Amino acid sequence: MARVGGDEYAALLPRAASPDDASIVAMAGTLPLLVAGNDEQQRTYLGGLMKKLSFCAFAITEPGAGSDVASMSTSYRREGDEFVLNGTKHFISNGSVADWYVTFATSDKRLKHKGISCFVFPANLPGITRRRMHGKLGQRAADTGEIYYEDLRIPASAMMGREGEGFKYAMATFDRSRPEIGSIAIGISQRALDECLRYSRQRTAFGQRCSTTRSIQSAPSADTWVIAAQRSGPRASKNTARVARSRPGAAHTSRPVSWSTTTVRNL
Repeated sequence: MARVGGDEYAALLPRAASPDDASIVAMAGTLPLLVAGNDEQQRTYLGGLMKKLSFCAFAITEPGAGSDVASMSTSYRREGDEFVLNGTKHFISNGSVADWYVTFATSDKRLKHKGISCFVFPANLPGITRRRMHGKLGQRAADTGEIYYEDLRIPASAMMGREGEGFKYAMATFDRSRPEIGSIAIGISQRALDECLRYSRQRTAFGQRCSTTRSIQSAPSADTWVIAAQRSGPRASKNTARVARSRPGAAHTSRPVSWSTTTVRNL
């Protein structure tokens, strides 16, 4: 079977992103296991996804630590053969419905990125409380949740990779997932443009089709934005900084496109 490379995958995603962006976003939860999981962890969690319908979540964002991962506050300490976690994660895709979590915590916040480790464990353990976050503007098909760890006890075997290297695993995950997220933004922009064109050709105002009115003919060219984003869109790379820069560019494209399409819908 031919293997699809990162660039080819990112190029295909915009077409899938429109109807299926919720599932694509959720894929980030599996990537750390491919990066740092041992055979037993991969067999248990990735194998479980193949056996029955189940969900996972990549729990890294916190109220005070979004892009600045090194500033996370969720903590862990070791007690015998267990780790004890305390903290809050929010804006987590699949956060309120996941069957298991990949999460990140620090042993000492003063250590910044050097104190972060990565863990994988079931979502139904005592010490976990979660809720769904409501009121999102878009991607309503994708569950977004907030997770609370209160003296959550997990076995030492739940740690992935080496202690203190969780930041490295998170960045490796982002290197793979950010091209996908950027591609989703392009896909949403393309879908918005398609819906706009279809509506403008059907809608009649002032005795003519909206697509022929002066306000539409002189509106900012949404298709120009989409084409530009596709040409300079996200690409796979081992350079974390390069990948990180590609995502905002694609995401920002959706703003003027959405503005232009909203203008048409208001006619």
